[in-house]
Amino acid sequence: MESQERRDAVDVTKTPQFLLLQSLITIVLSYQILFSLDPSLSFEGRELIILGLVLVLALIWKCPPRLWDQTWFVALFVSGDTAITSAIIYLTGNARTELFLTYFVIILLAASTANLNQHIGLSVILCVVYGIILYLGVGQVGSMTEGHFLQIPVLLIMAIFYGACVDMVRGERKEKTALQETIAALKRAEQALRESEEQLRQSQKMEAVGRLAGGIAHDFNNMLTVIQGYSQLLLGSLGPQTPAHGQVKEIHMAAQRAAALTQQLLTFSRKQPRKPRALDLNAVVAGMKAMLQRLLGEDIRLVTSLASVPGHVWADPNQFEHVIMNLAINARDAMPRGGTLTVATENVELDGSFPQTHPGTRPGSYVLLAVDDTGVGMNADALAHCFEPFFTTKPKGHGTGLGLATVYGIVKQSDGEIYIASEPGQGTKVRVYLPRVEARSMAIVPALPPVVLHCGAETVLLAEDELGVRNLVREVLEQAGHTVLEAASGPAALQTAKGYAGAIQLLLTDVVMPEMSGPELASKLTTARPDLKVLYMSGYTEETMVQHGMLSGEITLLQKPFSKDDLLRRVRDAMDSSP
Repeated sequence: MESQERRDAVDVTKTPQFLLLQSLITIVLSYQILFSLDPSLSFEGRELIILGLVLVLALIWKCPPRLWDQTWFVALFVSGDTAITSAIIYLTGNARTELFLTYFVIILLAASTANLNQHIGLSVILCVVYGIILYLGVGQVGSMTEGHFLQIPVLLIMAIFYGACVDMVRGERKEKTALQETIAALKRAEQALRESEEQLRQSQKMEAVGRLAGGIAHDFNNMLTVIQGYSQLLLGSLGPQTPAHGQVKEIHMAAQRAAALTQQLLTFSRKQPRKPRALDLNAVVAGMKAMLQRLLGEDIRLVTSLASVPGHVWADPNQFEHVIMNLAINARDAMPRGGTLTVATENVELDGSFPQTHPGTRPGSYVLLAVDDTGVGMNADALAHCFEPFFTTKPKGHGTGLGLATVYGIVKQSDGEIYIASEPGQGTKVRVYLPRVEARSMAIVPALPPVVLHCGAETVLLAEDELGVRNLVREVLEQAGHTVLEAASGPAALQTAKGYAGAIQLLLTDVVMPEMSGPELASKLTTARPDLKVLYMSGYTEETMVQHGMLSGEITLLQKPFSKDDLLRRVRDAMDSSP
């Protein structure tokens, strides 16, 4: 509304401006025509020309103001006025004089000068020169007629007229150019906003899928704990020569593969336990080069380009080797006829404009891991779903669809961002941005000697709502010589402990249970039994427990699925620990 009012105000001021200039031109030219000494122009002809000049004034007066915004109309008006003025100069007998030449020089000045003030200044100088030439041509001041005297103001008025017209046209062009640039900028901003919204929706979708994957992994871990545990117990009771031994071993190995798959789901959902440290990506890439070349095969050329100055990131070394490995495997599968895989690192500084096109990032210092291949590429649909668990473009049976999902989870867990660009037939470009940190010296921790598992006769209170897990743990602990008191919930465990007169050395409890959580149960029991040791177990990771306030950061966790040896080792460690 404001811009429309401003434009209307400008339109209103243009009509009086041109009306005034044209009026002055009409008066001076009419005077020139009436008092011209040229006998070739009749009196009726002079009247018709003057009438035409008056009609031009009427046209300006009645002309809609918005027409002055149109360049074509201003050009048409100026052209018509130029034709009329040129004809009048010719008809009044001045075609061969300096007036005609000076008039057209003024027109050229109007077209070539940068602004109105400059044009008027040059025109004044030109008119002064013209007056000097006129004076010298006449020979003496006394012989100058009124017609000679009027030629100079005619030129000045025409100079102002043409200068104003050209200046207005230039102003209109600048406004249109600025408007076009503004529209283009708005379109770019709108496109960037749409892309940001799409990336935000994708990020939210991935977050929801991650939560779902984490929940599924938790339930799977409970089931795999039972399968792995009982198959391990069966293997221990069956001799290697028995027919069932091989079958049970296959069950146990399948359970281990399923556990590895579950770990990938936990990685995607950013719930996998990790051990981050200041990691030099240059060293990681260089250390993996030989292995990557063997993995890629002879028909794929591996090119590495490392940053001149090593950049450190806060990440788990094993996880990031997994990232590079998965990206390399995907690239290999995308180049069945060979090609080139480029792995590069670079230290980059991201300014405030980068997050506008790459939501999730923040301005600052980053280490960039770039992985490019010359493979078959991906279409837009595959690109939109590439990070989703179990999504794959490979034939059935040739991939789990967890490779990029795992990479996504590791990068996100490391406070980084990952972007993929790809087109069919143009290869794929992966960009991983990780916040740069200062290198920290890492003390080398000597390897601990193997722990000898001692059986014991201690009493363990077992609280686990999953029946299969509870039965397995009870059986393993009882085989090791422990007395096991079991309960399916927190309140049931409190009642069991209350009714047991003997000493209880350890509470082994699940973290998430109905009615009462593991930490609540431990708090109540340790109040009544201060010497009681506590060991938690869960299908969720310790990091997830801490993030959601289920556990404090100082409490360790027995991660499901666990083996028989893991269970006995952690139980013994918990019992032998200081209070």
